Amino acid sequence: MTPRHRLIVLCVLAFAAAAQAHAVNATARADATVHRTFLLGRSVDGHTITAVEMGDPDTQRKTLVVGCIHGNERAGIAIAKRLISTELPAETDLWIVTDLNPDGAAAGTRGNADGVDLNRNFPWHWQRLSGTYYSGPRPLSEPETRVAYRLIERVRPTV
Repeated sequence: MTPRHRLIVLCVLAFAAAAQAHAVNATARADATVHRTFLLGRSVDGHTITAVEMGDPDTQRKTLVVGCIHGNERAGIAIAKRLISTELPAETDLWIVTDLNPDGAAAGTRGNADGVDLNRNFPWHWQRLSGTYYSGPRPLSEPETRVAYRLIERVRPTV
């Protein structure tokens, strides 16, 4: 797992705690936060992959949360969905991808429809792996990782 991916996991956990702490107020003030939804691309099997951007797009504080990169680890999807209804701190731009691996989530498998572990398909220190952690034939070979890579390059998250 790359440092950037560890950071994303930590962000999910941190925002989950914040979501629980502010659940009542967030529900009452859900209209205060502007939401923008973007179609990022499609999975191997053609499922849509979307992102929700919330908050101030002009701020320097940018956070990216990915709820599910391994299809058999779905708890992050619920956390990411909860974040969408949470009030954000001032001067924050939050991007949420609830499910980067919809094919794996539908099948209950770690990998995508091609059997690729998406976490191992990014170019940073890519190496050829097989079995459960199959990294794919080359870095960014999967549409899901290309979607994530483009989004990371676009958002340039600081948190």
